[in-house]
Amino acid sequence: STPFSRFVKSQLKTPGAEIHAGAVSQLIRSARGRSEPLGFWSETLEWGWILLWGLMGMLLCLWIRSLLVFLVSAPVAVIFLFLFTFVLFREGCWVPVIAPAAAFLVSAGSMGFYMFHREKAQRRLLMGLFSRYMSGDVVDAIWEQRDQFMDEGRPRSQTLTATVLFTDIQNFTRMSENMDAQGVMDWLNEYLEAMVKQVATNNGIVDKYVGDAIMAVFGVPLPRTDVGEFSDDATNAVRCALNMGREMAQLNKMWLKQGRPTARMRIGIHTGPLRVGSVGSAQHLEYTVIGDTVNIASRLESFDKSVDSENPCRILISNATREHLGDLFRVERLTHVQLKGKSQWVEIHRVLGEG
Repeated sequence: STPFSRFVKSQLKTPGAEIHAGAVSQLIRSARGRSEPLGFWSETLEWGWILLWGLMGMLLCLWIRSLLVFLVSAPVAVIFLFLFTFVLFREGCWVPVIAPAAAFLVSAGSMGFYMFHREKAQRRLLMGLFSRYMSGDVVDAIWEQRDQFMDEGRPRSQTLTATVLFTDIQNFTRMSENMDAQGVMDWLNEYLEAMVKQVATNNGIVDKYVGDAIMAVFGVPLPRTDVGEFSDDATNAVRCALNMGREMAQLNKMWLKQGRPTARMRIGIHTGPLRVGSVGSAQHLEYTVIGDTVNIASRLESFDKSVDSENPCRILISNATREHLGDLFRVERLTHVQLKGKSQWVEIHRVLGEG
């Protein structure tokens, strides 16, 4: 006799005659057309079926980035597989179910593990590039839209329209000669902290420091798509410059009471196309912008230092920026000149205050 079941430990046995009777009964029913024998796929087709579900597991993980959605979708896919094979079984076709389900879950889990570590590395890179100069909420928003500007784990090079702001302290070198090294560093850090705060508040990012100079950009890294957004960036840059002037006035009052040197600053702003991207090695990567727009903003900052030199914060903008401001600010046309090192002529305006 044959054991009743290989999964249940019991003394139940099935007589061999009963097994043969069942086999004969199945053959007779099939011969009379009352039932059809089960059909089976070829070995090649079964392997293709298993590989197909393995591929589907990988694609599902690539397509769905939300962990919660994935945890819901994966069981649904496996349930669908079981239902599909059950329907085929009822129709007389035996299709593998355990092997493809295992292939689906293993491939999805492996791809999920890879994607998790890949995105973790990309987020670490993104935070390293932007978190120093932007709020966590802004960086999180950038991360959610990373497909717009990330390529193979690093920001892709692209041409954007943005507004560049340059600042510099008037006669900083001569002023620093009257302070010791630690005093200069303390003074400069107080200044930079106040100015960088205004950049972040007005949705800009600090591109770099060059001594006491600051270069900030408004309109990156997410691409702008219409003129209204270009105008918002230009407005933010000019408003940032005015707020920097107010911060400079407050710092001067504090430094004067402390018997420390006071200062004046110059700001240049220009709006136009530029190239953005990451430069450097994998160990030291920096996000930066290059192009003629950057050079013009720098030239505006350093233009004719005798002009309005007594103003604690002189703000000069190009006509390209002026056209985006409307009546939000009081602006005075200054001159139309050919800037140093530039072939084109630029119309320069001076910002006097809010409109």
